[in-house]
Amino acid sequence: AVVSTQSTGDTESDDGSIATPSNLRPGVSDPAAAPLIPCTSCSKLVTQTVNCAFCGDVYCAECCGNAVTKARLGVTNPDTKHHMVSVCRDCVLMLPSEKLMAS
Repeated sequence: AVVSTQSTGDTESDDGSIATPSNLRPGVSDPAAAPLIPCTSCSKLVTQTVNCAFCGDVYCAECCGNAVTKARLGVTNPDTKHHMVSVCRDCVLMLPSEKLMAS
């Protein structure tokens, strides 16, 4: 029998093992089995990563938390140029500002 705990959403089976819900990576049902990936910038080991939309490197959420429009990356499609994407700390400094692009 499987018993669900209301407060955490964890489930406990007859053998006493606890399975937790996981939204870490598709196909990974056990958080302990999720691979730890080093952030390119700070080298912190994380299970959830963000790819920089400009350079493509893998970062933790803190190092790749700069939201910019696709227009700053050179996208000219009027349907998507205003969509927001994440870029790393280094790339955000290299991209042209919105003010320069409007000129």
